[in-house]
Amino acid sequence: MKPALYSLALVCCTMFLPVLSGQSPAIRQGSNAGKLDQTDQSEHSPAARTYEAQTLLAGGQYAAAEQILRAVLDAIEQREARGVDAAIALDNLANAMFETGRFSEARALLAQALAILKERLGSQDLRYATVAAHLAAAEERLGFYSQAKQLLLESLGVAKRAASDHFLEADIEDNLGRISIAQGQYLQAAEQIRAALEIFESVDPMAFRRRFETRADRIAAALSDLACAIARSGQIAEATAFAERAKVSLDLPSGPSPRTVIKVFTILGWLYAMSGRAQEAEALMQQSLSMAEVSYGLHDPSLVPVLVTYATVDRCLNRKRAARALEERARSIQANASEKDYSDLTISIESLLLGATRKK
Repeated sequence: MKPALYSLALVCCTMFLPVLSGQSPAIRQGSNAGKLDQTDQSEHSPAARTYEAQTLLAGGQYAAAEQILRAVLDAIEQREARGVDAAIALDNLANAMFETGRFSEARALLAQALAILKERLGSQDLRYATVAAHLAAAEERLGFYSQAKQLLLESLGVAKRAASDHFLEADIEDNLGRISIAQGQYLQAAEQIRAALEIFESVDPMAFRRRFETRADRIAAALSDLACAIARSGQIAEATAFAERAKVSLDLPSGPSPRTVIKVFTILGWLYAMSGRAQEAEALMQQSLSMAEVSYGLHDPSLVPVLVTYATVDRCLNRKRAARALEERARSIQANASEKDYSDLTISIESLLLGATRKK
């Protein structure tokens, strides 16, 4: 299912701030659906090769990771029926698909992995709950919010009963918050994201390392999601304060990913524009676009949300010519896009433009 293309509506600075939220679900990054089969830990075992692929995924080397994981699955199928190790390889292969915008393929792989885990471990196992949450992330990106929410609530119940993986609980609450934003349930979204943020700020730092993530990434992303939910409910000053906290958290020693920096700068730039802080807004949007071009490439669909947000900021600052140029560039990229999510801000930008159109 291809995401709806943006209708690049004109937006003025007097309009109510619609949501700017959404991230590539961190629950998908560095998938760690449980410990691998420990019976064979040789250099070329499925466990060792899958761990190697996880490391490549964490470093953004998706094609190399995909090649290894497909070889792992082939080796498993040649020796025996698919078991837990195959499910974990499928889960990580879906991660590679997810990060390269192939959400339908990721969804199919995750459905296979979930079926294996349900048969082998049952639906109350944490590994089953983790992959169910991953499948929910794919459902969300394809716009199937009801299915995603059902999977997340099921996973959250398992995680809470197990009471041994608080990080998973936070992941799920954060993703539930993003779905609530997409569905216009902003107060509920803020409550869910606050719950996630509280856990992320208190959890053992090793929990981040085990998932190939950084504390700075998760805290900054959660803070900016919270800013979006609060802003969408009309509280611009409070939202700006949370977005500024997100920017400060980028300086944590663990260091954020470029994707998170782009997200935080884009959201804060928008909020500054809404607050009349023109120079600060312009500076942040310039940095966000420059980093996005380096990270994604000059013609990648992931640039679209940043371009559209920058155009919106320019219109708020009465720079209509610059805004039109950015919008035209976004249209050109969109015209050549296939099934590809438009980066971390997809849900937010669609909501932004729809909200602005309603208020024109």
